[in-house]
Amino acid sequence: MATVLAVIWFAAAIGGAIAAIVGLSTHRALRRVALSAAGVLFGIAGVLGILSIGIVFMAISAVCFVTAARATDAAAATRRMT
Repeated sequence: MATVLAVIWFAAAIGGAIAAIVGLSTHRALRRVALSAAGVLFGIAGVLGILSIGIVFMAISAVCFVTAARATDAAAATRRMT
């Protein structure tokens, strides 16, 4: 059971990192989705690793969610200006 949790934790951490990179380098349309996915994956990694490095992953998850929310606000503001 511990091996399965370790694999899930590792996959969530790597998947979150990839989703965050994609979210930062894509066009505005996909940015919110990619950063939200990164937030969910980092949240999973944070919960599974709460006794060791989980707090860091929970903080990264929160940053991803805030960035995703701000990305939609920035897109709306850009549309209003044009």
